[in-house]
Amino acid sequence: LSPHRWAGQVRQGLDLLRAHRIRVVHANSGAPVQWLAPAAARAGVPVLAHLHIRYLRRSRYALLLHQADLAVGVAAHVT
Repeated sequence: LSPHRWAGQVRQGLDLLRAHRIRVVHANSGAPVQWLAPAAARAGVPVLAHLHIRYLRRSRYALLLHQADLAVGVAAHVT
């Protein structure tokens, strides 16, 4: 993990959100949320996290899933 790389991804995401006037972000798994959530927060855009597996509590915090505006599971065991 590189904080410098992470910050670059957040900046790149923010640039994309602004350039394309994105109104909602859909993350199709937990991992992209870790850089999409900070970018979306800065742009004032809500984040929908689409989860396919159950995440441990520490993983949910590490991936910043707690910052998603809405999390949707694809199966009952995920929610």
